[in-house]
Amino acid sequence: HSATEIGTGLLVIYGGLGSGCCRTDIALLDMRGTGGRSALVWSSPQVDGTPQCVGGRAGHGASFFNFGVREGKATFGGELLFVSGASRSARGDAHQGSVDVLTVTARPVSSARGERDISQGNANGTELILKWSEEPAWHQHMQLPQVRTASYAVFSRSLVVFGGIGERHDPEDRMYVLDVDRRALRSVILDGKGDAGDAGSE
Repeated sequence: HSATEIGTGLLVIYGGLGSGCCRTDIALLDMRGTGGRSALVWSSPQVDGTPQCVGGRAGHGASFFNFGVREGKATFGGELLFVSGASRSARGDAHQGSVDVLTVTARPVSSARGERDISQGNANGTELILKWSEEPAWHQHMQLPQVRTASYAVFSRSLVVFGGIGERHDPEDRMYVLDVDRRALRSVILDGKGDAGDAGSE
């Protein structure tokens, strides 16, 4: 499974292996506490929309990219990317190369005392809105190698993907760079010495 911080002390947990399948649900772990007391609170927030990979993922990558400053104001929320991995079923593992994006936003909620209702994803007078992105650019031009257990690293507003094990247990030898803002994917072939070889866009 993946556990990704989307805000200070707020984790989204997704995927992983279940009993003969992959988990498809989203869990939220709030570690911020309330009233000056520390606490760990689990919840199952509502998630709208449908992911591209409906069978869940295991051995996948996950990275969160903040919206940052919009119209001169700092905005909470962002895009949580789930990439590659494999889906398990009775027929075996189906390796994935797709990208699913969970959009995270927040809106104020009316409350007499601004109390927390974490069961609905509410905290400190705001409500988390989680929705699987339907933006065509994520699904039409984002096809990574169908691998599991690859390595992932974030550089600025890009996600770097390297390695992983394919369907036939063969290692992937390309490095991919996913530009979140441009919705663009580039690949680089590395030689045996670890030097960059030919680069191209995909």
